[in-house]
Amino acid sequence: MLDTLRFHADRKYTLYACAVMDTHVHLVLQPLEESPGAIHSLAGITHSIKSYSANRIQKLYGKQGRVWLDENYDCVFRDDKEYLETLSYVVTNPVKAGLTGTPDEYKWLYYRGQ
Repeated sequence: MLDTLRFHADRKYTLYACAVMDTHVHLVLQPLEESPGAIHSLAGITHSIKSYSANRIQKLYGKQGRVWLDENYDCVFRDDKEYLETLSYVVTNPVKAGLTGTPDEYKWLYYRGQ
């Protein structure tokens, strides 16, 4: 999953942070320009991520069928404070979930500047 998120980074969005958890994924991203004056939509980005990763998962396990639920939660940051709070939440989420001792130890975490 982390490879999928990084594959689409810098093509459709700038990826600032992501944490692949056992049942969900957290992302902090900024859509990039698709064409002059138009940016990639969040729906399109989400579809690309889910489609690409589902195909890889199905091939890996030799199975077919649904991988992802038809849901996502998104928000727009109104200021730097909201951005930094959310970035901190994503980076520390694996620690809070008891999956690792520190963010740097968690191999399914990426944050810009790492």
